Amino acid sequence: MEPPSAPLQKVLQECGLCDRADLRRCQSRVRRLARDLPTFDSVWLDALLQARILTGYQARILSSKTPGRIRVGPCVLEERLGGGEWSETFLARLIEKRTERRVLKRLVVPSDVREVVGQRLQKLVTRCREISHPGVVAPRMVQRIGAEIVVGSSCVEGSNLAELLVRRGRFPATVVGQIGRALVEALAELESSGVIHGDLRLSNVKLTPGGEVVAVDAGVATAIQPALVIDTTRAPECYDGTAPERIESLGVATSASDLYALGCLLFELLAGRPPFPMADPVMKVAAHQSGQVADVRAWAPETPDWLAEAIGRLCAHNPVERPEGFAAAAAEWGKTPRRARRGVADFVERFRSAAPSGRGPAEGARRNAGKRISIVVVASVLLATACSWILAGRNPGEQVLLMLGGSARSDQASLTPPAVIAETPAKKRQKSDHSWPACDSQGRVRLDPSRSWTGATVSRAGRVIVEGAEDVQTQIRIESGRPVTITAPVVVLRNLVLRGPSAGPWLKISAGVVRLERCVLYRAKTAGRAAAGSTGAAIVISNGDAGAGVFVGLRSVVVQHDGVALRVRSGDAEFVASNLLQLGGRALLDWDSRESESGQLHMRLRHSTFRRSGSVLSWVDGRVNAEVRSTILALRSGDVVFDHRGVGPASLVVRGAESLLTPGIVVCRNGGVVEGMVAAVPTFRGPPTRDPRDSSLSRLPAGVPEIGGQQPGIESGDWSGGGDRAVDGVSRGKS
Repeated sequence: MEPPSAPLQKVLQECGLCDRADLRRCQSRVRRLARDLPTFDSVWLDALLQARILTGYQARILSSKTPGRIRVGPCVLEERLGGGEWSETFLARLIEKRTERRVLKRLVVPSDVREVVGQRLQKLVTRCREISHPGVVAPRMVQRIGAEIVVGSSCVEGSNLAELLVRRGRFPATVVGQIGRALVEALAELESSGVIHGDLRLSNVKLTPGGEVVAVDAGVATAIQPALVIDTTRAPECYDGTAPERIESLGVATSASDLYALGCLLFELLAGRPPFPMADPVMKVAAHQSGQVADVRAWAPETPDWLAEAIGRLCAHNPVERPEGFAAAAAEWGKTPRRARRGVADFVERFRSAAPSGRGPAEGARRNAGKRISIVVVASVLLATACSWILAGRNPGEQVLLMLGGSARSDQASLTPPAVIAETPAKKRQKSDHSWPACDSQGRVRLDPSRSWTGATVSRAGRVIVEGAEDVQTQIRIESGRPVTITAPVVVLRNLVLRGPSAGPWLKISAGVVRLERCVLYRAKTAGRAAAGSTGAAIVISNGDAGAGVFVGLRSVVVQHDGVALRVRSGDAEFVASNLLQLGGRALLDWDSRESESGQLHMRLRHSTFRRSGSVLSWVDGRVNAEVRSTILALRSGDVVFDHRGVGPASLVVRGAESLLTPGIVVCRNGGVVEGMVAAVPTFRGPPTRDPRDSSLSRLPAGVPEIGGQQPGIESGDWSGGGDRAVDGVSRGKS
């Protein structure tokens, strides 16, 4: 087998993308891909991409005529984030420090001003070295590469305000006040170093999961183009905060113009629309020049007077009427309280749940007040009952549980699935314990939901059932390098929340029959690698009995993992999923048939939903028969439902019934027989969260044929546990 060419090996090693050991591990993949053909560099790149050693963008660059563009100074590019006519933005990482990431902007500047722009950017970097405030991200590196100027800055996790505003609508006044205080404080630090942000708008302010408010790209726009230029090809929102005095003179950005931009930004967060919502850049600029920003209370009546007046001063048409600078504005707004960051973090966390109802703030406040009164009354009754039982010598816990179980459970069962509400709050959990309780005579391992469990090893000759309580799901937090290992003929996981890092595996199961019931799998929040760099599968399943098949059954399971959810290593396998919700990820199932072309996989999907996810199945060799009934396949654009990575045509038969497939999605690139799939755009009730109700259809697509009486997709009301039904009788991997 021919190795990669010397130039390719040199680029891979110099960029720290892979070493000789990685190439040796990919040899088997290369053989499968090449078969009897020569092992060209393209084959090696495909193998490295399949092994998750390279990203798709890296593979495309390395296969181009200019593979050296993948390296930019001390960094290697990972993904392209966006760009325009004159610039491109990339996510990169340092070659020497693989865990550190950077955001790089590659600017194509005309030759007549290239030297001047480079000097201004270098001066900006020098000034920003003194800035250490966490609320500001300024450039840290400038490098000339041929006709390009590369600007590097730190990478900030989180979403920008423009994305969040589109997803949920206008922000609460309390959160806007906290964002305003944080930005005023951060920009005052920037101002003290003699730096003007110059491009303060929603897309340049991020909220991190930890509650930090961060202004990014500080000073870059003014260094590239100090004077205001009104470009009709730019998006109108680029001029949402353009100060009137700057429009009149086409002058440079100042602290006064940044204060005006901040006021317009806070106005838009409260009102849900910019001060002048024109669709044309010229009209928008003219409105800022001739008009006065209205009182925000006309659009958001619940805004406190102090906040509305502060925004009015920031948006004053005459710059003299604004604060003298950000230091003076910081004195007016006051210091950010310690609890403010926690409040912003809680607000960001709420974006993972369903959108609130359309009630007005005043009505919502009245309803919340009524709920608080009801809670106080109920708590008083329960406390009085408990005290009376204590005086009578009885156990108060039983009576309180009976009272709660008799009404609250029956009233809420149809509204809130246990998979969502049952997770025990982290504050109430005890410290993790590495030892699991022993199996009882029936093979059950009952995990206490009041604590968070970590990895363990369980081995038994009979079946093993790992379960949490019926009403409270137990969390198993997988630490890197400490997976849960279970060896048994039959393995059942029930009422569990599995959280782990991007790299896998989390669970290693050796069994003939594996069932997951009422479980949630999702990647824990980390400050390290992003979703694009996730590796491995969350659950790896194989059969210790050589030659035997594997049966995998999922019922009422939510999967939100960046990589592969399950990897099944077996020549023959059967996979059944009912009421499954897959959010994001590379693939739900990766079938490793052990290089057996005669292996078979039988796959059945019932009432399942895939949202913004990758492939349903990924495999290389073997025959696949899939039955897809009442399922919604809303995959990411460009992904393939059944991703056949082998050489030659795929041995695939897919029979669909009452199932929706978003238009433009490819079922399988390498052929196969596909029937019964209906192309339509589904409309969901909410954003893609782990709450199954958000992923149920709000309505059937108009004019879609072949849809029966039941709606396709998950059934949010069908999240009951599997009970104690016998699982030993299921045939293992019969096809």
